[in-house]
Amino acid sequence: MHYIDPGSPWQNGTNESFNGVFRDGCLDRWEFYSVAEARRVIEQWLEEYNTVRPHGAINMLTPRAFAALHRQEWKQVA
Repeated sequence: MHYIDPGSPWQNGTNESFNGVFRDGCLDRWEFYSVAEARRVIEQWLEEYNTVRPHGAINMLTPRAFAALHRQEWKQVA
């Protein structure tokens, strides 16, 4: 593991990028009235983020499409 100095978010840009997307896309849009509600909303948001939303790091494919593409490539190699 690489040590990240306290107060130095630029040392872990990937995590900070996700935190910003999560804050803007989920946390700032909801006012939670219970922990159960927060968990439900966050689970739904994460499901969408991890399956439906296009990601720039994978050429604007959805993670689901990216995984399917690579499964297909592995089948061709095997």
